[in-house]
Amino acid sequence: MTKAEKKETKLQIIHVARELFSQFGYDGTSVRQIAEKSGVNIAAINYHFRNKHGLYWSLINEAHDWLEEGVATRVQKATNLESLIQSIFSFMIESKSFVRSTMKAFLTDGVPEPDPGHPYLEKMTPENFGPPGGKHLAQFLNEKYGDEAKPEAIEWAVLSIFSSMVHWATMCSTSSFESVKQTKGLMSDEMVEENIIRMARAVVRYMCDKTVWSAP
Repeated sequence: MTKAEKKETKLQIIHVARELFSQFGYDGTSVRQIAEKSGVNIAAINYHFRNKHGLYWSLINEAHDWLEEGVATRVQKATNLESLIQSIFSFMIESKSFVRSTMKAFLTDGVPEPDPGHPYLEKMTPENFGPPGGKHLAQFLNEKYGDEAKPEAIEWAVLSIFSSMVHWATMCSTSSFESVKQTKGLMSDEMVEENIIRMARAVVRYMCDKTVWSAP
């Protein structure tokens, strides 16, 4: 098997595992199920991931890198806050099924910690912990508003903006939310996007309010 074929097999296993974990949870999904649906043998899963929880953390790691790279690319091209928020949110919405299955898999219980040496452990350190791509958004806010906002205010703003985008991207990825939108005429994609942009503007105003962040 070539290097490219090995990579393709590994990605296929991750894709199948994400869907099964999101449907049945971590405990409700077996390595045998993942192998059968992936069209590989159990030895292939052990070769690429060592065990089931190694596979679980690999799919979480892949999703983290996906969002990290997506945000970084859009920060480099952004000229203002509104266009950046719109671009990041559109990026998330374009991959609705990926967002939905990843969030459902992430919320499953009973997953052991990653084994020592797993790549995702680097993202769980105090220095790196935070929303994927958060450091790039923080850099953007610092460049635009660093003279007006304290570092702790920028950190709070990053968490607030990401929380809103991830919440709405997850909501918009569900069939029940789509049904409400279609039958009740509520919360169109354009309305959701505009609300997120309004929220981001409000967050930045609060972030730059020196009376809020002054020492007591």
